[in-house]
Amino acid sequence: MIDVYESAIDEVGRFGAAFERDDETAYFYLLDMRKQDGMQIISTFNAKAVTELPAGTPVSVRWSSSAAAVGLFVGGTLLAIFDLRTATPIGRWADPADNRLFPVN
Repeated sequence: MIDVYESAIDEVGRFGAAFERDDETAYFYLLDMRKQDGMQIISTFNAKAVTELPAGTPVSVRWSSSAAAVGLFVGGTLLAIFDLRTATPIGRWADPADNRLFPVN
């Protein structure tokens, strides 16, 4: 059974993001860390396509340096994103232009 959980909180501690995957489902969440436990989820993105990747593929959740976005990286590739520059951040599959938000150091 595959069981993956990765998360990250922005530098200010205002927002968090989490990714969880098992054999059948995969979800990427945007969280409001100021809210009480159980009420923190702002938005959910169904990343089920990630379940088709091999179990050992490395996964990370990373904030952009400006905290304007948080990305889900699988195998080092940006796959999904929550863009906080929008009024209502909604998770989506990343497009090539989104890579500019996460420059390689």
